[in-house]
Amino acid sequence: MVKMLKERKILKFWQSSLPLAIMCFVVGCWLVLVPQFAEAKGGLSTQAGEVVIENLKIGQTYNTRELVDLPLRVINRGDETVDLKMELYIPPENKIRRGYEPIPDVSWVKLSKDFFTVGPGESAVADVIISIPNDEKYFNKRYQFNIWSHTVHSGKFIALGVDSRFLFTIANVRADVSEERYMELIGDINFSLLPHRLHINNIKLGKKYDIEKVSGISFKLINPNDREFTYRMTSLNTKKALVQATKGWEDCPDPSFLTFDKSEFTVGANEIKKIRVYLEFPNKKEYKGKEYLFIIYTEVLGQAIPFGVYNNVYVTTEE
Repeated sequence: MVKMLKERKILKFWQSSLPLAIMCFVVGCWLVLVPQFAEAKGGLSTQAGEVVIENLKIGQTYNTRELVDLPLRVINRGDETVDLKMELYIPPENKIRRGYEPIPDVSWVKLSKDFFTVGPGESAVADVIISIPNDEKYFNKRYQFNIWSHTVHSGKFIALGVDSRFLFTIANVRADVSEERYMELIGDINFSLLPHRLHINNIKLGKKYDIEKVSGISFKLINPNDREFTYRMTSLNTKKALVQATKGWEDCPDPSFLTFDKSEFTVGANEIKKIRVYLEFPNKKEYKGKEYLFIIYTEVLGQAIPFGVYNNVYVTTEE
């Protein structure tokens, strides 16, 4: 059973809410999503106020985005750009949900990215990866870990922050996986795609652009690992990426307007690869004078659990 509860919005430790409930069937389990919305000048919000995942197996690795069809997303509701840090931590006793224990080791959890620069209305998005050690002593355990998403370097007396609580149970079932395979599943697959966000202005309709030539900035994928990996890049609209469109920008009308010279490619150990990205709008008047947001999702392939990062491309078209 997978449940998501309590969207929380915190501005200087103030909260208010209006409930909304949605239910759907997912991966053979019931997903219950109950976001709670609050409106105030400034602040951060997230739908992942509380996430409950049941019957995970030892020796397996899970991406909560795959389980609940939603990555950890924190929205900047304020009017200023902020630096935001997502920090995993073992909660103290007074923050532990009754019936659960603190996760034995926070290294069981990884984030695809933990530091963001987030403009007004923008979202910081990260995959949350949970790996359960291949040890029967964890049968029937119920664990909790938290993620504290907060502003940094703000120069303000009080930082803004929102806390997400993740609760999971472990089934009394051994996964069919060897110790070697388990170590492979939890291998270090950190990577990044730069720049994290890019603005491209005055795009003419009916013309194909090489983004590097028009902006002077190239996309570079950095593989800091000691072995090569294969990656896939996909252009998404905000609905498909499960993120909220940035304040003042429209969701892209068609993600296929943004393309790549190759959608899949291999990057060697400790290497940087330049990716050519192209943009072309049809010559139709409905696209004139618009401000659009495209999402690039880059994931590592050949792994048991998908693991990826999100980049924003903001495009304005000529009148």
